[in-house]
Amino acid sequence: MYLINNPLKNIKTITLLLICFLTFNVFANKADELLSITKSAEQGDALAQYNMGVSYFFGNGVSQDYKQAIDWFLKATEQNNPEAEAFLGEMYDTGRGVLENDKKAAKWYLRAAEHGNAASQNMTGDIYSMADDFQQAARWYLKAAEQGNTKAQYSLGKLYRYGLGVIQSNKQYYIWSSIAAANGDEYRSRFALRSRDQAAKFLSPRGLEEAQEEAVKLNEKIYNK
Repeated sequence: MYLINNPLKNIKTITLLLICFLTFNVFANKADELLSITKSAEQGDALAQYNMGVSYFFGNGVSQDYKQAIDWFLKATEQNNPEAEAFLGEMYDTGRGVLENDKKAAKWYLRAAEHGNAASQNMTGDIYSMADDFQQAARWYLKAAEQGNTKAQYSLGKLYRYGLGVIQSNKQYYIWSSIAAANGDEYRSRFALRSRDQAAKFLSPRGLEEAQEEAVKLNEKIYNK
């Protein structure tokens, strides 16, 4: 529900699901290696348990079975695996494989966010923003933005634009919009570029120069870790 109700910040309603899918080891499609993953999962390996969940969710090498997927994801979450927590959040958010449940979605997104999953940190920021708790929204957007999540960078810039949950700053508005524009996909970059150019109009020539310099430094810090 959170994804569906927020089209601007979530261009594809299953972006998080696709991100999780891309993390899955491609060799899971091979029967012999799937057996190896199964054995590791049964022995308690959290990553293998997560991969088993993905296998059952998509039907990779096994018959698609959402119940089995959830069971394996839950086993992985017992060891605080953030990808499994994020996947469960997405499932409850979109109602794919389970009944849609915003409270459960928020719970799993928050758990994944607390364990460092950048996409879930951004989603948690969205949830707090929708609830008008902008201080918490800014907190989670910042965590995700510092990990290179361009959605969060764009949203954080907007909070600075309007002084929501943060001290209003056209300089910070420019910096975060600039970073989002430089690193986002083509569609999202267009929005971020508009924000960056708008922010530039609010700054003095010297202020703009400083903002540009800081944006370059922060961009390097985020993406050259």
